[in-house]
Amino acid sequence: MAIIKSIKFWLAEIVLLVVVLPILAIIFSIFNIIFNIAGDIYGLIATLMATILVGCATGGIRGRFIDERERFIPGFLPALLLIFYSLTVWLIMIIVADGDFESSVFYHGIQWFGLYSALIKSALMTEFYEISSSRVIIAPVIPFVGFLSYTIMRFITVRQNNKLENVTGWRSIVLLIAAMTIAISGLLAWQTYDRRERRVVNDPAREITESFEPGTYDPFTPDNKLTALSASPGLSLENDWPRLNGATAVYPVYASAAQALYHNLDVDSVWKYVRCDRTPGAWEKLIHGEADIIFVAEPSAEQKASARAQGVDLHFYPLPARLLFLSRIRIIR
Repeated sequence: MAIIKSIKFWLAEIVLLVVVLPILAIIFSIFNIIFNIAGDIYGLIATLMATILVGCATGGIRGRFIDERERFIPGFLPALLLIFYSLTVWLIMIIVADGDFESSVFYHGIQWFGLYSALIKSALMTEFYEISSSRVIIAPVIPFVGFLSYTIMRFITVRQNNKLENVTGWRSIVLLIAAMTIAISGLLAWQTYDRRERRVVNDPAREITESFEPGTYDPFTPDNKLTALSASPGLSLENDWPRLNGATAVYPVYASAAQALYHNLDVDSVWKYVRCDRTPGAWEKLIHGEADIIFVAEPSAEQKASARAQGVDLHFYPLPARLLFLSRIRIIR
């Protein structure tokens, strides 16, 4: 009977923390879409606030439904394990990336947070269906604050109702969480400082940034900043337009080409053929037949293996400072 009771308790805690909490937070994050703040810092802050509020609400309600007195460690172990899990995964991603804030480890790593990955994407995804590398590195803070706010409110509620008979160990837990949080913050601060110190170009007027104002470089958008050709191109595509994708830094390059060569398209229809999903996303789209040409860096061994597994024949065409990869899904003449 005690084992069954323990299993039910663990299941209830896990379901609340990894299913109910993120789903409710996603629902509350609908304001990101309403106020068009998804993808910027305000979208991240709004999502954090929604996650904290939902975590506090579910923790408080859960605390009121505790019928028997409980000890701190056994009663809060599921939530504590998830807190340390989120911090550990976050720390591992930062260590593996080793200062490379555009590393794919951050984009693949958020999948380890289950439903929270959908919450993270809803907060950080821009109009270009990309996630800014300047924010994805702190994305794990979303599940962390969810678990933490749930635990704190549940602790307060249970203690106020005099259902917590033994709080031994709570100070050690708090110190350990604080130590891991400080370690992550310190490591991020050092990597940020080291990254800036090693940068060769630090002039905003001359450097290629990893993000830009949405719409500024969209093809066929009025008053965009795309480079216009000085003469009429010798090639014109009236239909069967190749699907382009690639890294943010070279989006203006292939967007300019699309605007010059693609005809019979407008600002509402061109997005199906000209996308910017960043390097990891562009490779994924190419390998799965959702893109024809991508402008990205050289593929990793994992991406090459994935392409071979999908039967995709990759063709490499070097360009100045960049590479263009073509998958011969269709022949263009």
